[in-house]
Amino acid sequence: MFLKRLFGHTSATETIDDDQGHLAETARNAERPTDRRDACRRLVALDTLQQIAERDTDAGVRELASARFRRLLCGLDPLAPPLEERLAQIAGVEDMPLLNHVATDAVEPALRRAALARVQSQSVLATCAVHDGLASNRVFAAERVEDKSALERLIKQIGKRDKNVYRIARLKLKHIAEQEERPRQVRAQSASLCEKLERLGRFEQWIQDRAVLSLIDQQWTEIEAEVEPSDRARFVQLRTTFLAGYDAYARENAAQLAEQRAHEAAGEEKRRLIAHLEAATSLSATVDIDQLLAETEAAWRAAGTAGESADARLQQAYAAGVAALGERRRTIAAEARRGEACERLQADAQKTLDAGTIDRAALKELKRRLERLGHDHAEAAGPREAIEHIETRLRKQQAQITRKLATLPERLAELDHHFVQGELKKAEPLYQSIVATLEHARAAGLPARDLAPTENHLKRIAPQLLELQRWRRWSADQHREDLCAEVETLIDDERPLESIAGRLQAVQDAWRDLDRGGAPARDALWQRFHAAAERVHERCRPFLDELAARREANREARESLCRKLEEFLDKVDWERVDWKKAARAEREMRQAWAAIGPVDGRHHRPLEGRFRKDLRRLDKILAEERARNQQLKRDLIRQMQALAEQPDLDRAIDAAKALQQQWHTTVPAHQRDENALWRTFRGASDTLFARRVAKHEARQAELTENLAERERICQQALDLANEARDAELLQHELKRLQTLWRDTEALPLPRSAVSTLNRRWNEAHAAVLARHEMLHDTRHWEALTQLADQSRFLDQTAHQIVDGAASLTPESLRQAWSALPRQDDTVLQQRLDGIFSLLLTALEDAAQREALAQRMHDGQTRRETLCLHLEITARLESPPELRTRRLELQVARLKERMGEGEDDPLAGATRLLQDWYLCAPATASSALAERFARVYRALRHPRPETAPA
Repeated sequence: MFLKRLFGHTSATETIDDDQGHLAETARNAERPTDRRDACRRLVALDTLQQIAERDTDAGVRELASARFRRLLCGLDPLAPPLEERLAQIAGVEDMPLLNHVATDAVEPALRRAALARVQSQSVLATCAVHDGLASNRVFAAERVEDKSALERLIKQIGKRDKNVYRIARLKLKHIAEQEERPRQVRAQSASLCEKLERLGRFEQWIQDRAVLSLIDQQWTEIEAEVEPSDRARFVQLRTTFLAGYDAYARENAAQLAEQRAHEAAGEEKRRLIAHLEAATSLSATVDIDQLLAETEAAWRAAGTAGESADARLQQAYAAGVAALGERRRTIAAEARRGEACERLQADAQKTLDAGTIDRAALKELKRRLERLGHDHAEAAGPREAIEHIETRLRKQQAQITRKLATLPERLAELDHHFVQGELKKAEPLYQSIVATLEHARAAGLPARDLAPTENHLKRIAPQLLELQRWRRWSADQHREDLCAEVETLIDDERPLESIAGRLQAVQDAWRDLDRGGAPARDALWQRFHAAAERVHERCRPFLDELAARREANREARESLCRKLEEFLDKVDWERVDWKKAARAEREMRQAWAAIGPVDGRHHRPLEGRFRKDLRRLDKILAEERARNQQLKRDLIRQMQALAEQPDLDRAIDAAKALQQQWHTTVPAHQRDENALWRTFRGASDTLFARRVAKHEARQAELTENLAERERICQQALDLANEARDAELLQHELKRLQTLWRDTEALPLPRSAVSTLNRRWNEAHAAVLARHEMLHDTRHWEALTQLADQSRFLDQTAHQIVDGAASLTPESLRQAWSALPRQDDTVLQQRLDGIFSLLLTALEDAAQREALAQRMHDGQTRRETLCLHLEITARLESPPELRTRRLELQVARLKERMGEGEDDPLAGATRLLQDWYLCAPATASSALAERFARVYRALRHPRPETAPA
């Protein structure tokens, strides 16, 4: 039955040898659409299928041909044409949807790459950059994506799965954003540079401002080609003005400038040397470091001085650089010595491994040298692994000997039993085996106290062994006498012939055993035994004839089984055989052979040899297949273990799943070996999938940490909005938080938390800006209040001086003036101090008092004009008699604002208020004071209807 199953086996793989020419003719010209569809399903000619898809009159046939064409072109069908033919076909395809389909679904990476080179759809390119199975194809697709929305979708989907693709997409998106933002940045930078240039020379710090001009020129050069003509003209004019002032200053201070330039050159040279030292920390040779230190020391001494304060800082930085380079030199030297020690240790460990036997003292010395090197050293990995192998081998040897020693009590008991029974034949090999075990234990270095009991026991029984060997010959002769007597009793035995024949055979076997195990028998005993055996044999003749007939039948059965086995071996197709059935048949044939009874002695060996020969032939084929299958499994294990170390985890997981599908058993080996291979394969697979779990957990931890970091930034912003008391400090902290926020924008976050976190940041940012505006306004109005107090003091004091108050003295006025708060703006405070000095002069000089009275009148006139400006700014009504003048001022202000680009009315209000207070002293006017108070209230607490636009 088992041979029928094997001979009747048909492979599941069937070849298709359809006539493609006939199928093509049918697919093109058959009348019935069903016939054309059936032909299309088996066609493999791409050109024919493409023509049918374009020209057939039936929509179903066209659709089927098109689908078949796409499937074959993508390599999804086992009968697909060779890759070279399909690549040539792709080169002539103009159908963009088809190219898109090939780029995403083709089996071969080269085919997908060829399609990607011609794909125009940004969406398809982005999809391939995310999902293509080959990293180089993903990179190629990402490099062709240019659309902003496609790049954003690509970044969102790829995440951190492919760092190269992610980096390319981020750079492209960043470039697009920079191109969009560039015009605005250029305008803003141009305006900023012009403002900086306009401030140069204001405080006559010409040397410092000249250095600043060089920096401004450098920044201007970077954007000059993109600047608008009006901004370029303004920059040139401002620069020319500054250089003219600087040239005038330079002519007067040539010597000072020369010294300054020398200091700057020396400082620049020393900074260059310091930078050179800092960059040299990457050197890997002590000779190069020594040469660099010597050259740098000579150049430093020759550089000169860079100024007293600058030299101290530069010398400190230089000393730090020299110290860092010296530390680097010591580290390199130490690493070199450690590397040499690692190499020597590796060689000694390998020599110990190759020696075969393990010396425990040598192992201890190797471990001590490894401890000196340090386990964490990278180069110690090789010696550490070799030492671990040595320890493992020593433990295995000791464990093996220990297991043997554990069985010694039982073996000694068995040996004692054999001695008691006088079984010298069994006792001798057992004795020698125990002695060999003791020798191996001593060679393995096991404690002598563990071996002493067994050695003592063997010494005690050695005399018994010698005694048994002397008695062996005498015992054999006695046994032969007993066998002769037993054969003689069988002559008249009444038992069945089968029993007698069997007993005769047993006695003859016992006689032969004695011949093999002891001294030869005496001739008289042999003749007696042989004569009696012949008589018994003649009596059993009828039974023996019947037994011979049965053995003949058994011979024929065995010959038949041999023929069937030979026929099977000659006819079976080993390329398509079911190996599991073949292995099962081999087992069943062995069982069938064992079930057949014995045959005649003269036929036994030839038949047994014939059967074993054919069986060895079958076993050899099965063994080869078993070995091939085992090798396949070991290859799969190596591939799986290699995948466990592959950086691209997603690709490794896909490959691991494919390897798991390839694992199968054709001819099984020992269950122990099969289980060991499977456990190793499964362990490597579990390691790989554990990496995926660990990566997921690490990403979750990273997302959580990034979220916590950004939440901390939001919380700091909220705390700043609630607790800040100083506007400048608040602005500084806000810039720091904005920098932190921008620096963390690229960090991945949980998708569900992004919108909430951005909203929270926007709210916190708005709260900080509101807080800053409130603090700035408070500080602004506090400064104006201080200015108002000083202006009021000047007005009151001037009126008293003009009215001739006798109680005023210069000393009392100075004390009162000093008691008032001072302005932070030094220029503004100097102007106020100048007015106060005029009042002191007028107090002591009558002519000056008349000039003071005229100044007070002029101040009132200026304040009337300023009050009208303030009413316009605050959008308050002016007295009717001033309507015409107000209209003229409004027209003039509109022209001025259009020319200067001013768009903040409150900025103008601040200057007007400062000018109002700086008009002190001025003649008092209650109507004017009332108008000003109304304007002040409107500006300090604006209502919607009066708030500036």
